Amino acid sequence: KKLRPAPTGVLLDTLSDLVERPGKESLAYFLALLLVRRRALSEERRVETHGASSPEDTLAESDLWTLTSAADGRVWNVPVREPTAEQLPELEAELSTLLFTEE
Repeated sequence: KKLRPAPTGVLLDTLSDLVERPGKESLAYFLALLLVRRRALSEERRVETHGASSPEDTLAESDLWTLTSAADGRVWNVPVREPTAEQLPELEAELSTLLFTEE
């Protein structure tokens, strides 16, 4: 079977799902970067929060990247979680399954 790129609308819906799922912050950030590069999303602002006193606070008060869809005006607040080198192969594989669909 041949693979073709997933429609942008599907990827935007997937981003919405990933932002809500604990443990998927790095994948959501990776997908958001791709969608900005494709010009499906545009950057509104990035909010940086500092002063976390414990690791739990770091997760609760992370940097947020506010993005808007040019197509329908939806807004996402994506946690900025740059992946580590160890996470990259797994994230690339997950992203590949999200980006392509079988014909």
